[in-house]
Amino acid sequence: MVTEITFHDVSFEYGKGKEVLHKINFTINEPGLTCIIGPNGVGKSTLIKCINKLLKPTSGSVTIDGVDVQSISQKDIAKVISYVPVGFSDIFSMSVVDTILIGRHNKHKWKTTDNDIVIVKKVLEVMGMSEYSERMYNELSAGQRQKINIARGLVQETPVLILDEPTANLDAKHQIYITELLRELSIKNNLITIMISHDLNIASKFADTLIMMSKPGIIYAIGTPKDITTSDNILEVYGAHSDIVEHEGRPAVLLSYLINDVMD
Repeated sequence: MVTEITFHDVSFEYGKGKEVLHKINFTINEPGLTCIIGPNGVGKSTLIKCINKLLKPTSGSVTIDGVDVQSISQKDIAKVISYVPVGFSDIFSMSVVDTILIGRHNKHKWKTTDNDIVIVKKVLEVMGMSEYSERMYNELSAGQRQKINIARGLVQETPVLILDEPTANLDAKHQIYITELLRELSIKNNLITIMISHDLNIASKFADTLIMMSKPGIIYAIGTPKDITTSDNILEVYGAHSDIVEHEGRPAVLLSYLINDVMD
């Protein structure tokens, strides 16, 4: 059974009068990859943090299978949702395997089982990072650390995986690899995967659903890439002119910024 996540008239303010989200309503209840897109400052990270109780809506509610997340303990939320924050930390002075095992410990109260090790090694192989298993986390490159952070989310084996800009610090080749992998794993394992993306082309190429946000913290449109990735939408939301071409059955964006528009 697939988990259902629903936003009911959700608004959020950072301080009085600083509204970041405004009356958000949508439901995700099908497996696959959902990409949240939109310009900087429209509330993308705030939105996903309302799902896993890192933030409490100023008004409205977020429910998981009909239950308000604010009534669920963080421990129980961790059984349903894995969260991979943006960027990386270099504070870990432990091996890659031990770093990824952090994602398993909420299931066994810090006791590592043989099955935990099997799962970690399997995910390392999927991520193409097996050869780094005994390396120290803080010795890795920024891109390698980001892949390990994603692996730490995957080993939790929850029905929902949320990632804040998971392809940050990755080159173009690995951005494509990771996004395609996340979609494949979502379909294969019946997962709901929600990720923030700043790359319109990668999001349009791999997402099953796009959530396009715009100022002032609203959902501008939700639908398939074919429905959402249009010249009109991109002009309205991003203020950029574009041509949309079809590539392998998916829309691809050719941006054509005008210097006069940028300077205005």
